[in-house]
Amino acid sequence: MIAQIKFNLPEEREQFDRALRADDAWLALRDVDNLCRNLLKHGGGYKTPQELAEDIRQMIADHGELL
Repeated sequence: MIAQIKFNLPEEREQFDRALRADDAWLALRDVDNLCRNLLKHGGGYKTPQELAEDIRQMIADHGELL
């Protein structure tokens, strides 16, 4: 089976860019999910919700600009 996705550039450039970065977004989401799973299973060493939020944002940033 062959699947093709076509974009009408430059009009659909934003959608095209999102499709190209979908793998990075998925990997970032997987890392956040693993963090949440570990926190639920083992507890966390975060003193404040802000520390947790900063860690999550850094995980996302580590995968490249997704937004």
